Amino acid sequence: MKPSISKTELPQSTQLRKAVPTSAPKKATLLLLSITVLLAGGAAAVRAQSALDGFDPNANGLVSVVVVQPDGKILIGGYFTALTNNAGVAVTRNHIARLNPDGSLDTAFNPNADGTVYSIAVQSDGKVLVGGSFVLIGGAARNYMARLNATNGLADSFNPNPSQTVESIAVQSDGKILAAGGFVTIGSGGGTSTPLYCPTRSDNRSGGFLESECEQ
Repeated sequence: MKPSISKTELPQSTQLRKAVPTSAPKKATLLLLSITVLLAGGAAAVRAQSALDGFDPNANGLVSVVVVQPDGKILIGGYFTALTNNAGVAVTRNHIARLNPDGSLDTAFNPNADGTVYSIAVQSDGKVLVGGSFVLIGGAARNYMARLNATNGLADSFNPNPSQTVESIAVQSDGKILAAGGFVTIGSGGGTSTPLYCPTRSDNRSGGFLESECEQ
């Protein structure tokens, strides 16, 4: 006759087998809780990054370029001629404007270009380089390319005078300026007393566009 074994005297292997089912649901519950917390945090992050944060300059035409300045202000250029604030009031801004980080208009900056702005770049000193199809900008005659004062948007003496539209501008680490567009001549200085030196390189692979490096 086999000796009976009391519940308190179960073999060690039997005790281990009974311990596994009781700990597994706890682990599963903790795992599900962790996943729920992660998903909730991810949803919050998505909401924070969405367009539903009140930022709405509400331009009345296409915006073709956006550049964020080091101070967080935002330069925009394009086909627009007005921006509408949150109060529903339209403010004239022809083809270029600067916004505060919350999307409101920086009212001090108004270059008032007479043609589309395609490209914007910011120099290390804060001055704003602009390229496009304009011939007037910042209160001065500037054919297709200009440099603007960082505070009010007025044009300075920089005047490379390209022969046609400038569609892209970049500033090198050494301060030299790269420009590309539909022009075939650039760097005459527009009759200024200090002409700019602009060696150029044509590249047939870029659709006949001319690349130019302009030294200030």
